[in-house]
Amino acid sequence: MKHVLCLMMGLWGAFWLHPHALGASCQTSHFVTHVPDGPGWDAQVFACQLGEQLEEARRDVLSAFGAITAAPVLPARIEVVVAESTEHFARRTGSTPWHSAFISTDRLMLQPVPVLTRLADLEATLRHELAHPLVEEAAGRNAPRWLVEGVVMHVAGERPSGYPAGLSTPLSLAHMEEVERVLLSARSGPGETRRAYREAYYAVERLIEHLGGDSGSLEEGLERLLSALCALRSTPFRAWTPGGASVGQILSGRGEVFEGKADQVDCSPGHAP
Repeated sequence: MKHVLCLMMGLWGAFWLHPHALGASCQTSHFVTHVPDGPGWDAQVFACQLGEQLEEARRDVLSAFGAITAAPVLPARIEVVVAESTEHFARRTGSTPWHSAFISTDRLMLQPVPVLTRLADLEATLRHELAHPLVEEAAGRNAPRWLVEGVVMHVAGERPSGYPAGLSTPLSLAHMEEVERVLLSARSGPGETRRAYREAYYAVERLIEHLGGDSGSLEEGLERLLSALCALRSTPFRAWTPGGASVGQILSGRGEVFEGKADQVDCSPGHAP
């Protein structure tokens, strides 16, 4: 039986919203959602529906990640704020206006209600954000952003629009460094940002297929990739490739960057090397 406790606006939510904004909050088992008032929606209803969607997304992500690594952990409670406007979202998070959400440890901020209701797949967006802490815990700080984002999209069950049409090949190390630059730059436009996410996804999907071996098992390929990321998390990315193998060589199956590195590794908090 689901128990949903609806509350008045919490202090953290009130801080992130405009000081004069009214709104509603809703608490579920693992989330406290804060939604501002606005024309066209009931803030209380939206907050509680969003909380339930987040709970389902959390279950999906933990299930997907739990199949490939030991004891995945997310914060016991995450505060969620729906922004009043896109400008408010970008200002508070430091993210670009065309990103849908931003997560930091136990705090998640989302675009305003009208933007969220226009998303083709809000559930996938929520899974994406909740997958980030798990993938980043496994990958560590040395993994490039394109690799982290590609794995997150895979775990979240996303498939970028336009995939795989129009993607650049071969994916050389120089090319992926350009993808990295776009993903990290606040000046990147929406078109090139979407293209960079597509190419990150494409690169990771090909890498997972390669690591899946002759069986072609995506689950096995992802398990090997995450184990390798965990094992290599203290090593700079360029040092992952003995002999200077490029990303293109790795993805085409000629590079063996993860050879001997993809044994089962416990990447749960406190156990990662």
